[in-house]
Amino acid sequence: EERQAAIYWVHRCFNEYVGDRVIAIEGTTPYFAPTEKAGDERRRPQAGPLAPLVAMADDSGRMLTVIVANVSAERTVPCLLKLGAFKAHAAEGVRLSHSDVKARPLLNKKEDFVTPFAAKVEGGDKIRCDLPPKSVVFLRIT
Repeated sequence: EERQAAIYWVHRCFNEYVGDRVIAIEGTTPYFAPTEKAGDERRRPQAGPLAPLVAMADDSGRMLTVIVANVSAERTVPCLLKLGAFKAHAAEGVRLSHSDVKARPLLNKKEDFVTPFAAKVEGGDKIRCDLPPKSVVFLRIT
């Protein structure tokens, strides 16, 4: 069959969106702290940022890439990126997400897992978007 595993698309998107160098970022994200009774002793959820992010630039300085995950199963996380001296014209990429976290890993079609994603450019120095629950967003900013 011509089906592909979901992990194939994760690997492919990382390869397509990874930049030449990681750039320093500052900011905040909602923080997840599990309740004492969350999970069982072997699989207790870990505390950490709700939307971890990595930002990269290409060697020419004309493109930024951002990879950000929303690890919440229920909560949409608003995202505002302030770009400093970089002036953006467009911000688009893809979102990886599946509505059923227990679904089989072989996908019937790419669109079951990979969908286009666009963010709003504000004034050239800000990018705004909403990160859907259980998703990873790969964003190319030019």
